[in-house]
Amino acid sequence: PVGVPGPVGREGRAAQAKWKQCAWSEESDLDNGVIKACNFTKSEESTHLHVRYSGNLRVGGCSNCCKRWFFTFNNRECTSPMGIDAAIYLVGPSNENLLRPRTVE
Repeated sequence: PVGVPGPVGREGRAAQAKWKQCAWSEESDLDNGVIKACNFTKSEESTHLHVRYSGNLRVGGCSNCCKRWFFTFNNRECTSPMGIDAAIYLVGPSNENLLRPRTVE
């Protein structure tokens, strides 16, 4: 059986997009510095931002070295709850140019 209709709800806001994609297909030979800047504006203080990079990371031209990739927001690394980064180690003498697909989030 169908029940009695409930009271009319309060008026709300129109639905907004819940995600934004920042993508590019240009190659970069940068060894350090900003690779790509993507601007986002949060609509509410209480919301969260999920960040993900999917693509190739390269380690080359070094021996016994560590390369690190990380995200910054307003030119600062995240500290709460923790940073968003990836590190790749290259052990031993090497002239390799390791290019590997990775996801950092």
